[in-house]
Amino acid sequence: MNRTKKNGFVVLVAGIITTIFYPGVAWAIGQAGYVERSPQKDGFVLAHKDNVAVLYVDVKDHTGVIRAVKDLQADIARVTSLTPEVVHN
Repeated sequence: MNRTKKNGFVVLVAGIITTIFYPGVAWAIGQAGYVERSPQKDGFVLAHKDNVAVLYVDVKDHTGVIRAVKDLQADIARVTSLTPEVVHN
């Protein structure tokens, strides 16, 4: 077995062992949630009923930030069937 395949196998086995013996670590079980199904005091609502937040991004921002906003727009649309407007300022 060459070194690359051996390293990949070791990573795979380590992942399986972690999942079996430490599922809380592997699946983030027990961590505080940050997504709510209803508006919360001091919360930030992205979408509620037929309303969706407008997403703002500076046109001169880093390309990765602009890409993340587009990805967030797509994620919100997939989950809510509402597509938020992206405003470039």
